[in-house]
Amino acid sequence: MAGKDASLLSLLGHNFDEMLLSCTFRGMSCRNYTEWFWTTFWHYKYGNCFVFNSGEVDGVKVYPLKSNNPGPSQGLNLEINIDQDNYNGRLTPEAGIRVDISAQGEMPFPLERGVSLAPGYATMIGLRKIVKERKDPFNNKRCLDTVYRDENNFYTRLFNVSYSSTACKESCLAYNQLAKCGCIEYRFPAGQLYTDFICSVTDIAQVICIDEVQKLFKDNKLNCTKSCPPPCRMEEFKKSSSFAIWPSEKYEPFFEESISKKNKKFQFTKSGSHRKNVLKLQVFFEDFDVDVITEQRSYELVAFVSDIGGQLGLWIGFSVLTVAEFLELVMLLCHLAVKKCTTKRTSVRPFQE
Repeated sequence: MAGKDASLLSLLGHNFDEMLLSCTFRGMSCRNYTEWFWTTFWHYKYGNCFVFNSGEVDGVKVYPLKSNNPGPSQGLNLEINIDQDNYNGRLTPEAGIRVDISAQGEMPFPLERGVSLAPGYATMIGLRKIVKERKDPFNNKRCLDTVYRDENNFYTRLFNVSYSSTACKESCLAYNQLAKCGCIEYRFPAGQLYTDFICSVTDIAQVICIDEVQKLFKDNKLNCTKSCPPPCRMEEFKKSSSFAIWPSEKYEPFFEESISKKNKKFQFTKSGSHRKNVLKLQVFFEDFDVDVITEQRSYELVAFVSDIGGQLGLWIGFSVLTVAEFLELVMLLCHLAVKKCTTKRTSVRPFQE
C-alpha cells in the first residue's frame, strides 16, 4: 500500500461527504465548500486525514479563516460519523477519530501529537495561544532564526508545508534508512517518491537494518537532532478538553430527523441508538490572551563583572574591618595595662574602738 498512489489509497478510507455530517465555523456552514476549507492527505495508520483552514489549497495561498471572539459559537463545530460498522476488526482495535491542532502551514502529525475523540460524546477543546521565543547567543544553530522551506524535506516536497522540527527529523530518519538499508519504512510518505525503495516486512535483513537505524535515531547518533533545531520563534496551542454524552436520549429523535434532511447517505443503526457511530467536536479559543515564553541566557557578562566587583568589595571591606578591629583590640589592651600600672591598690579595714 505504501507504493500506491494517494488518489487510489483515498478510496480505501472514509469518504468526506459521508463522514462529515455537519460543519460550521462562526455559525456559517463550511461543509459544502471543501475546495476552500479542506485539504486531505493519506496517513499510513489513520487513512484519509482532512485538514481544515490550512491556508493553502493545491499550492495556492488562500485567506485563512479567523475567529473574532472567544467561545464555542465563534469556533469550529463538527458532527462526524465514524461508520464503525464498516471497521476491519483486525486493523481497528479503537473506534473514534484523531485530531491534531497545529499552526497554519505546518504538517499535521496526528499519531505523534494528536488527541483521540470517542464516539457518543461531545468534546469541547478550548485553545490558548502560546508563543515560544528562543535565543541563539553563540550563533551555533541552536535554533533557526529564519525558517526556510527545505526542498529536501519529504513533507515539503509532497505537501508544500513549512518547516517544523518534527517533519525535519522524520525526513532525516527516512534519508538515513535509505542510505544505510537501501530502503525506507512504509510509514513515510516518501514512499510516493521512492516507490521502488520501500522496505519489505518479510525481508529479515531489511528489518534488522531498519531496527539498527531506529536505535541510532533514538540514541541521537544520526545527527538528526542537531540538523533539525526548533525555530527561534514558534507558535503552539495549549488545549483543555471537556466531554459530555452526545446525543442525549431525548435528543436522538431530533438528531435523526435533522441528519435525514442534511445527509441522506447516513446509515442509521438498527438498535435505534446512534452513539456508537457519531461524535461532536467543538474547537474554539478560550480567550485571546497570548502566553509568551521567552528564553534567555541566565548568566550574562554584565552580571559576571558585577558579581566579581561585589565579591571584591565585600572581601576588601571585611579585610579593612578586620585590621581596624585588631588595632582597636591592641589599643584597648595597652590602655588597660597602663591603667593597671598607674593605679595604686588600696585596702580598707574596719575601725575598732
